[in-house]
Amino acid sequence: MANYLLLTFLVLFALWTLAPQFCLGDGETTIIQRYHTLQNRQGGRLEEARQNEAQGPNNNGSSGTGLRATTGPFCDDPEVISTLPFCLNSDYEKHIRPEVKEATHINIKLKITEIEKIDDSNLTMTVHMDFDVQWRDQRLEITENTTIWDTSDPMQAWVILDQELVDDYLWIPDIAVYNLKEFQMSWVLHPMATVDLFPDKTIHYVFAARVTFGCNFFFENFPLDRQQCEFFVGSYGHTKEEMVLNGSYVQLHRDRQRPLQYQTEIVDLEETKKTYQSKNEQGVVQEEYSTAGFKVKMARGYSVFLTRTYFPAALMVIVSFISYLIGQEEVVGRLALLVTLTLIEINIM
Repeated sequence: MANYLLLTFLVLFALWTLAPQFCLGDGETTIIQRYHTLQNRQGGRLEEARQNEAQGPNNNGSSGTGLRATTGPFCDDPEVISTLPFCLNSDYEKHIRPEVKEATHINIKLKITEIEKIDDSNLTMTVHMDFDVQWRDQRLEITENTTIWDTSDPMQAWVILDQELVDDYLWIPDIAVYNLKEFQMSWVLHPMATVDLFPDKTIHYVFAARVTFGCNFFFENFPLDRQQCEFFVGSYGHTKEEMVLNGSYVQLHRDRQRPLQYQTEIVDLEETKKTYQSKNEQGVVQEEYSTAGFKVKMARGYSVFLTRTYFPAALMVIVSFISYLIGQEEVVGRLALLVTLTLIEINIM
């Protein structure tokens, strides 16, 4: 009985191991699968490198194998060149922006899908949008791997990168949302995000999010008030001399917008507001940051206030004048009318 169970276990394990080879052909593996295969191979070398580091210098006086050259998609590894669409030189540093001697240009397009909520009490606005961020990193080395790149149409050639690969090894702009209250990435089974790489070394990062940010509301003219709420994105730590944001926006599916208490219109920011000034306690400008975004103009819909508040209140005032037509001796009738109007007013309020 024990031999039978052992044989069954070995057969199932063999089928589980060989199943991916039968399901996918040699040319049908994705970039993500190739990346994870490469990571698994390099995992063993990483452990070996750590052991060499722990053992100290070799017999020839040199130290053990360096961790950096064996744990990432670097160009000195032939397997990287044959499996990934790009590689990195050994001096690549993910914490340093691509252009050190000049400003790094970031193209960001904000695709607004819906204004979910305008909260008067908390002075916030919640918007669903797609962040479309593009930048070029000239430090990348594009591999001429014909099985990855579609060379038939160079203008349409692009490759989807693994999210872990980008987060672990590539430089990403430090985009910040000013007046941010809450930021949620959209999820279904996985994060709704994708990273594309083009042959000209342009990285295209797109992700969907639900953003709640603060607004300045003024209610002096309520309910005939008109409000404005501005949305800003910029760099968290790079000034405009180091990073320049070229922003644009578009409102998608306007016909799918759910009803709000405001009539909204999205417009571009003024040129003077596309630069954020950081000031000290004395109000002196210390640094300036390049920003992008949009402005939401809002006009409150007052018809509901007319039908639910103003018109009933005016009608009650007119009805109260009837008490003057009732004789002075009819105290009970005059009193009943006024008490009834008072109760109606309390119910409305």
